[in-house]
Amino acid sequence: MIRSAITVAAVALSTIFAVAVEVRTQPFIPDLRRFTPHKTMLADAVRSADVIFSGVTTTLDLSEYQGIGKGTYSGTVTPTTFYKGKLDNDSLRLRWEPSATGIEQGSNHLFFIRSNAGDSEVIKEIFIHKPPYMCSRTYWVYDGGTESTLQSIRLLVRPSDPVGDYAATLLADLKQSAVQQQATAVMLACETMRPECLEPLLFAITNHVEDFEHAIYGACRLNGRRGTTKALELLTAHPDEQSLIFDAIASAKSPESISALIKFGTDHPKYRVSCAFAIREIDTSTLSEVVRNWRGDGKHAEIQHTFYRIGWRKDTFSADALLAKAINGDKVFDRE
Repeated sequence: MIRSAITVAAVALSTIFAVAVEVRTQPFIPDLRRFTPHKTMLADAVRSADVIFSGVTTTLDLSEYQGIGKGTYSGTVTPTTFYKGKLDNDSLRLRWEPSATGIEQGSNHLFFIRSNAGDSEVIKEIFIHKPPYMCSRTYWVYDGGTESTLQSIRLLVRPSDPVGDYAATLLADLKQSAVQQQATAVMLACETMRPECLEPLLFAITNHVEDFEHAIYGACRLNGRRGTTKALELLTAHPDEQSLIFDAIASAKSPESISALIKFGTDHPKYRVSCAFAIREIDTSTLSEVVRNWRGDGKHAEIQHTFYRIGWRKDTFSADALLAKAINGDKVFDRE
C-alpha cells in the first residue's frame, strides 16, 4: 500500500536514527517522532480566500509553463458556482500554479481567490476531472472524491449549515479501491473535524486504508477513547505499525485516550512501555501511579527491548528501565 510522501519521509528519517528489533516483545515507540499531522491546506485556503468558486476555462494559455513546479497557467475563467463571496464580473483573467497538467480549454476548476491591491490572486486551485471520472486534485497529486471535497468546502465556509450526507460521502470514498481517494477522504475529515466524521474515521482505521495513521489522529481528537481503542486493535494484524499507531494516538493529545492506553497496557504487558510513552505525550500527571500499578503485578519484569543505533551499536533496556525513563521525561535516544 502506498503511503503519503510526508509519512514515508518521516519514517525514513526516523529509521536513520534508530531501528528497534524484538527480543521478547514488540518494539516500543522511541522518542523520535514518526508521525506528523498533515497541514490543514484546504481549511487554510478557505480562511484566506475572499472568493471561492468553481468555474470553466474559456481561454487557456500554457506558454509560461515549463513543467511541474516551474511556471504557471493563465486563462479566462467563467464562474459557475460560488461557495464563498461573489464577483462583479461574469468572467475574470487568472494566473495559477496548476494542480494537474495536460489541461485543455474548457477544463473545470475550483479557485480560491484573494483580492490583492485590485488583483485576483489564486491562493489554491483544484482541478476537477470531467465525468465519468468524478475526482478532483484536492491535495498534491491525489485525486480525491469531488463531492466530498465540495461538501467539505461548504462546511468549512459555513460550519453551522448541516450537510446531512457528509458522513456517507466520506464513507463511500473510503470504500473505494483507489488509495488516493481513501487518503483524501481521511484528510478532509481531519480538516473539517465534525462529529459526523468519527464513524468514517473509525472505519478507515479498522480497514487500514491509505493514510490510516491520520485517521487515528483525527478519530482520537474527536473521541479519544473510541479512537484509541480502535487503533490499538490494529496491533494484532499490523504489529510492524506499532510506532506509527502509538505516535498518532499521542499526537492527538486527547485526555480520553489515557484510560484506553492504561487498560491496554494492563491487559498486554508487552506494550506497557509504548503505552507509557504515549501517555507521557498527553499528560504526565497520572503516569507515575499507572507505572506503580504495573510494577505491582510484575508481568513485564523479564521483558527486554534491544535497539540498534547508528553504526549498529546495540543497546538493551529492561521494560522497567524504560518505564522509569518515561516517568522522568528522559529520551531513549539522543541525536549525537
